[in-house]
Amino acid sequence: MKLSLSYLTLDHHTIERAIGIAAQTGYEALGLRLAPAFPGGETQSIRSDAGTLQGLRRALASSGCTVFDVEMVRLDTDFRIARVLDLLDDAAALNASRLLVVVGDPDLRRAADSYALLRAEASV
Repeated sequence: MKLSLSYLTLDHHTIERAIGIAAQTGYEALGLRLAPAFPGGETQSIRSDAGTLQGLRRALASSGCTVFDVEMVRLDTDFRIARVLDLLDDAAALNASRLLVVVGDPDLRRAADSYALLRAEASV
């Protein structure tokens, strides 16, 4: 079984530092919050400059850690796939194994349709 360090354990650190701490303490993977859990919530942004993503990939490679999960996509009443495309691209670029999804839409049929769109885009 692989152990993954949860985002909330190191949410006050940069991603680079979190990768280092995870590796130094024996974790094989870690979770990242690249999108807020709720409107206005905290996030670890990697969209600040072109070199950030490459630097993170190097840090992961040298640490031996992988990205287990990326947080988070919310399937709310106003879900639009276009809003999460950057997140999906970043998760794929970091070779994340999982994407954390929260369903907040009370209309389960619409939520299922949103999920189908997300699944189709995420599996590209």
